[in-house]
Amino acid sequence: MSDNLLVALSPDSSAVKVAQMAFELANTLGLTAKAVSVEVRKGPVTLERILPEVRVNYPALDALEEFSLGDALEGYISKAPSVVDGILHSVRELKPALLVMGTQGREGLSRLLEGSVAEQVLKRCPVPVLLLREAVVSDLSQLDHILVPVETDPGTERALEGAIRMCQKTGARLTLLHVLIGSATTYNVAYGGHTASSAQNDFAQWRTRGETLLERLKTLARTLGGAELQLETALLETFDTSVSSKIMTYALEHSVDLLYMGTSSKSGLDRLFLGSVAEGVVHHAKLPVLLVGPAAQQKAVPAQSEPARADQNTS
Repeated sequence: MSDNLLVALSPDSSAVKVAQMAFELANTLGLTAKAVSVEVRKGPVTLERILPEVRVNYPALDALEEFSLGDALEGYISKAPSVVDGILHSVRELKPALLVMGTQGREGLSRLLEGSVAEQVLKRCPVPVLLLREAVVSDLSQLDHILVPVETDPGTERALEGAIRMCQKTGARLTLLHVLIGSATTYNVAYGGHTASSAQNDFAQWRTRGETLLERLKTLARTLGGAELQLETALLETFDTSVSSKIMTYALEHSVDLLYMGTSSKSGLDRLFLGSVAEGVVHHAKLPVLLVGPAAQQKAVPAQSEPARADQNTS
């Protein structure tokens, strides 16, 4: 794994806060923090390192100097046709273990029409992306509790692997959370509305599937993290579409410091109408959210996890 952490700086006042949090996390994980500011221009994409003694007159990088972060962060300027191109080119050139960037958390129709740099980067970024909402202030100098919401898709295993590595570096405890999404049948059985044996069987199978998934991923986590990994599991139930709110409520009630999760590649109208758990979490999270996007999910799984993956279709 690379020993670099890259922070993409926005051209506004949030750049310093994001950089400070990124530097805290880099220190916690033993990584070298680097910062990039993108200049949008036509022509080929370039990446230039800024020497410490050179005044560059880029607001984001200059702000770091004013807050005494200039010596701690190695600065770069990426010149590209778009901010997204500049950030992704920087990732390919510098090969960080992790990309950190801020987001305003737009949602709904405004997001569809205006677009989202964070979303576009996440879809194509080959490394995990830590998103820091503009209103979120968090101390990343010490991580005590990491939460991984789990599902049956491959993104869950990629997120789990990354979270375990982070726990090994920080000593944080890890919780695997699965939210069961109920149907009308399971809702009625849960609240005494149905007594038919077929409905009772459906309800029992619904819960069993969730328990089986958690047990399988718990076994995988123990294989990857060893006996010293502080590992817990939790199973919640919801009878509507509020999976993201269930995750956030659990995180708040259990003092979670970081959410680490995989995300699907749905976008555009599908995403607007069908919703996305990861999207809902990012927009409303009161803590940092680290996402493993579709491109990052293509990376090879460590060899020791292969036996656990063989039974993936049995859950």
